[in-house]
Amino acid sequence: MFYIKTSWKTKTKFPQIMRPLFELAIIVTLPFMFFGEDKTTAVYKPSKAQYCNSRFEFCVSYPATLLPHQKVSDNDDGVVLRTSDQIGEVSVTGSYNVLQWSPKELFDFTIEQDMEGQKGFTLISSDFNNKDYESRFKLKGKEFYHKAYFHKDFYILEIISVPASEPELLTKLQEEVSVNFHM
Repeated sequence: MFYIKTSWKTKTKFPQIMRPLFELAIIVTLPFMFFGEDKTTAVYKPSKAQYCNSRFEFCVSYPATLLPHQKVSDNDDGVVLRTSDQIGEVSVTGSYNVLQWSPKELFDFTIEQDMEGQKGFTLISSDFNNKDYESRFKLKGKEFYHKAYFHKDFYILEIISVPASEPELLTKLQEEVSVNFHM
C-alpha cells in the first residue's frame, strides 16, 4: 500500500489508479531538474591557422574562417590570403634587401609602383623608424595597410588591402592577423 500522510495522526490511502500517473510525472520531470537549460553564453573564437616560412624565419597566424583562401608564392618568399568573398587580401612576403633601402625608401618605392599613372593617393597614417614602418592609406578605390619589419639582410612586408568602402574589414584583419619571427 502507498500512503500519503495528511496530518500527524491520520494516513490516507493513495488511490491505486493515481500511482502510475504520479510515477510518470516524476519520471518525466526528473531530467529537467538535473539537466536544465545551460545558461552560459558561448563566445565565438575563430580557429587560427598558420603559415610559416623557414627561408625568412617568420610565421603568420590568421583566422581560418575569415581568410580561407591561401596561396603560397612560387619562389616560397611568402603567402597571399583572401577572404571568402575575395574582397579582402593579406600578403606577407620576405625579400632580401640588396639595395639596402631604409623603411621610408621601401615605402616610397612600393607606393610609386602602385601609383604609376594614378591619382588619388590619400595618406591616413604613417610611422617610420630605422627598423620598420607602418602606414595606412587610400589609393585606386582601395584602402591599404602596410607594415614592414627590417632585419639585417632582408625585410618582411605585410600588405592588407580592402575596398575603400570596407574600412572596418581592414581594421579587423589588422587586429586578427599577426606576424611572428624566429620560428
